[in-house]
Amino acid sequence: MFVLLLISRTPRCTPLYSSAASDVYKMQASDGSIAVELSKQEKVDFILMDIHMPVMDGFQATEHIRKNKNPNKETSIFALTADVTVVNHQKYQDHFDGFLSKPIQIERLFNVILGTKRSNIH
Repeated sequence: MFVLLLISRTPRCTPLYSSAASDVYKMQASDGSIAVELSKQEKVDFILMDIHMPVMDGFQATEHIRKNKNPNKETSIFALTADVTVVNHQKYQDHFDGFLSKPIQIERLFNVILGTKRSNIH
């Protein structure tokens, strides 16, 4: 079973869930503070983090996950954004393991997840 945590302020990512394989357990949060709380509850295999969200943005949420006691401290976190300019900013690269652009391309997402999962096998 593969566990995916998706944090996005918009329901437009819902098609991602219907496209995901049945052996993927999916968790979803609509803002960064909820994401932080969910990430404390159980270890997940991959986190997709929207950068722009209400209450707590993706940068703040990622910092909370990385710097506090959290089972997902080492989990790969990919930024989810429509802003393609963030890829080249060092500040953003320091927070996230990678970037995926909106709208999500399912094939690209699965390739990234597979690559991340393979690199985490010891």
